[in-house]
Formats: sequence, structure tokens, C-alpha cells
Amino acid sequence: KLGVPYAWPKYAQIVVRDYVSGAMENTSATLHGDFMVYQTPREMVDGKKGSSVIAHELFHQWFGDLVTSESWSNLPLNESFATYGEYLWEEYKNGRDAADYHHYQSKQGYLASKKEVDLIRFDYENREDMFDGFSYNKGGQVLHMLRKAVGDEAFFASLKKYLENNKFKSAEIHNLRLAFEDVTGTDMNWFFNQWFLNKGRPKLKVSKNYNATNGSLELTVEQNQNLKNVPLYKLPVEVDIYANGSVNRSHLLITEQKQTFTLVANSSPHLVNFDAERQLLCDLDYIKTEEEYVFQYKNAPLFEDRLEALKQLESTLTNSLVIDVYKAAAKNDKFFAIQNFAISKLENVESDKSNLKKLFTDIYMNGKNTRTRAKALHALNKLSTDADVITLNEKALNETSYAICGEAITMLAKNNPTLALEKTRAFERETGKDVLYPIAELYSTHGTDEQLPFFKNALKYFNGFEMISFSAYYAKLVKKSSNPTLVISAAKDMEAINLDANRYTKYASKKAVKDILDVWENKEKKLIETIGVLKKENKETSAIDKELQLVIDTKNALDKIYNNLK
Repeated sequence: KLGVPYAWPKYAQIVVRDYVSGAMENTSATLHGDFMVYQTPREMVDGKKGSSVIAHELFHQWFGDLVTSESWSNLPLNESFATYGEYLWEEYKNGRDAADYHHYQSKQGYLASKKEVDLIRFDYENREDMFDGFSYNKGGQVLHMLRKAVGDEAFFASLKKYLENNKFKSAEIHNLRLAFEDVTGTDMNWFFNQWFLNKGRPKLKVSKNYNATNGSLELTVEQNQNLKNVPLYKLPVEVDIYANGSVNRSHLLITEQKQTFTLVANSSPHLVNFDAERQLLCDLDYIKTEEEYVFQYKNAPLFEDRLEALKQLESTLTNSLVIDVYKAAAKNDKFFAIQNFAISKLENVESDKSNLKKLFTDIYMNGKNTRTRAKALHALNKLSTDADVITLNEKALNETSYAICGEAITMLAKNNPTLALEKTRAFERETGKDVLYPIAELYSTHGTDEQLPFFKNALKYFNGFEMISFSAYYAKLVKKSSNPTLVISAAKDMEAINLDANRYTKYASKKAVKDILDVWENKEKKLIETIGVLKKENKETSAIDKELQLVIDTKNALDKIYNNLK
């Protein structure tokens, strides 16, 4: 794609434990944290993880290593490109839907940010502030828009020019702009100023009016962002008009705060698909009818076309026509994420339960993607607890997929805990979190001391935020134990979790120890009260005194561990 050869004689990838970050693009020798890329063969059945981070760090060998940013302020020259490298890999390996899905998820990361800053910024307080949803996520979105603005041929030729002009040197954002200007022969300040050197995004309102008399369509676009803080954007965009069984594309250039375009439409359109390439990073207010969204799902080709249609139709999921669209999406959509979304919404539909049961069973039995099959099994379990469904879940425990087995364990735990406890023994030494979490939940509620070794063994498979819920399940079971040795050992596990953990995990592990300590303080209090009553009645207390001393010793050991965590 780049036309620039890899610059070093070899490329190594090293997987390490207890890594402080996700991965690092050391020149010719990338480090990966094991939690980012490592999987057992059985875990891979539900989808191989790590391809995005591998692509990200590999792309850094050009953008970040061959040419690096001349300052922290220009960090997006490294991270935006590495993030977009993930898109390029998905597009090449798995197709446009997979790439657009990955791109959509990345965009949500930017949109979730509570701050709003320039992409290239010189006013950060700490260099770590630059490693955020702007340098990575927004930057990747901006590069995609730049690609769409100039076209693929010019985009990749410009990247080649930038790399060759600046190889083994540092660069700033204007070096990238100049490369694009050399290749395209046009001034690119408009794009770089509004996207790289400014904050915010456009807020667009789109409306349409069809004129049957002269066969024209008026499309009005308003930019409603606060122009005191955010620029007035220049936005190239594609519009597809679906009419008379065909689709015609128009290229528009939005330059004004309110602008009306007149487009040819020889009949009333079934759909006017604004931003047909799904390239714009914007807040879009564009109202369509239910019929238009149904048509959009069935006819517009891209992942975001179909996802938007389903999301907008969700509010009318009591309508039989809409339910049929969701059923078709759940069973037949070409991309698993759309299928999964449709299934997750259909599971809440109260009407047509008999047909939905057949649909979910069919998807589970005949689907190809194990995550989608697991989603269908979850929906089926939510819909029905009939004997045939319970039998289906028992058989599901023989599947290779952890995702499917996890759903079956969860279902059996709710409906037949005794059977679930029996069946899950075979999974205690597995590594997949899709089964470890439901086992932990089951054991925390219905387990005994016999299940405590499961938690101790499984701790090594969890990292960071994952540890919060897992340690909570562990503590819930420990609180029921009367065995001081097991209890103190578990508290020491919580102490170990606390070391080098993030502040949320530290809080969770400390709370777990405190909750266990509270149980033993209450035991001490009750025994003291019992001994007091017995002494008043002149009864023997030696056995209870011995029990009390054991409780006090346990409490003191727990108290010491807890104080270490304060």
C-alpha cells in the first residue's frame, strides 16, 4: 500500500508478562503484553484477538519509527496512522464490513471523551495527556476522511511522498500537508486547519424536499456547531439517491453554514442516503421515515447503513414489518456484528415468542460464527426454560466454544444449580474468561469451601479491570467459609491482587478484604455475647473459648492484611 520498503533487516515480536502497556513499537522489535495477543487454540475458536494491535504496531515501523513526530504535540503523526493501520488491515484481510465495524467502534471511543481538544495541540499539561481518544481514535477517523477527500490513489501516493521525504528524520503536521499538496497539486490547508489544528466536529442538520413538477430534489444542509469554538467546515460528501430501481451518486461540497443543493430525481426517491460513504465525523440530525429505514437496511450496502437503520427502527420493534426486518438481519446478514445486534434486540420482543424460539434455535444450530451462536443461545434461554431448551444447553457444554459453554453454564446455574455445579467441574482448569466468569458467579452463590481452589487457580488468567468482578465473586464465597486457613489464604490473594493494580482494582481488592474481615468481627462479637450468657448461667465455656480464640486469631490476621492495603 505504501510503496516504501521495510527499512530494517528483521522484524521481531516479543510477548511478555506483567507489561505496563498494551504494546510498544520498538524499532524492529515490538513488545506485546500477553493479555493483548496470547490465546489458547480453544479461545481462538471464538475469534482471534490481537490482529488489530499487531497491525497497529507494525504500521508504527513506518509512522513513528521510520519517520517520527518532532514533538509530543505532533504525536498524532504516529498514533493516528497506527490506528488507521488497523483499518487498512481489516479492509485487506476481512473486507469492508469488518473494517467499518472496527472504525465505528474506534469512533465511539472518541465520542465518549469528556474533553474537546485540538488534534495537534501545544497546551497539554503532561505528555501522557497526548495518549488519548484524540491522538488515536479521532486521528484515525480524520485520516479516513482525508483518504475519501483525495481518493485512494492520491492518498497512498501522498503517504509514500511523506515517508520518503522524511525518512530517518522527525516531522510535524505541515510535512504531511506539504506531501499531500505536492501529490494532489491543490491547497490542503482547509482540511488540515479544520481537522488537525482545531477542536470539535460539525453538527449537521439535513432535510430534503422532492419537487415532482420538475423532477428535482432539494437537499438542505445546516452546520449548527458553535462557531465561537468550532470552525465552519468544508465538507466533501457523497449522496446516493435510490429511485426507479437504481441508485445515483452525487458529490457535494458543503462550504456554508446553510446550503441547499438541487439534485436530479425523476421520481420520488425511496431513500436519500446522505454521506453514503459513511466518512464524516459529525453529529447528524437527519430524520427519515420508518419505510426509508426499512429500505435502507435492505438496499444500502455498508455496515453503518445497516446498523443505523436497525438502531433507528428499534423504537418500533412492535411493528410486524420491523420485526421481520430484524429477523432477516439476525439470520441472514452477511456480518456477524449486525446479526448479534439484531438478536440482542429481538430477545426482548414479547410477541411472536413461538417463531422467535424457532429462529434462535435455528441460528444456534446452524450458524457459522460461534459468537453469534452464543448470542442466539442467550436469547433462547431468556425466552424459554422448556425441557428441550435445558437439554440443548446440556449438550452445548460439549461445544469447543467458550462463549457457547459460558451461556449454557449461566442458564443451568439459574435453573438447576445442582446440575450446574456437577457439570462445571470439567471446566475448572480452562482458561477462557467466557466460562470462568459464569463459573465464578455460580460458585459464589452456590459453592462451598470445595470450590475455593478454583478461584486461586483462575486468578492468573485475569488482568486489570477484569479482576474487579472476579475478586468480588471470590470474596463472596470466602465470606461463607469457616475455615481460617482457607480464609486467610484468600485474603492474601486479595493482597497480591492489590499490588501494582489500577486504583479501581485496588479499591475492589481492599473492599473484598474488608468484607471478609467484617464477617469475622461479627463472629467474634456473637461468640463473646454467647460466652457472656453461658457464664451468667454458670455453664461450661471452654469449647467456645477455644473457638473464640481461633476466630480472634483469624480476625487479627485479616486485620493485618487489611491495614497493609490502606
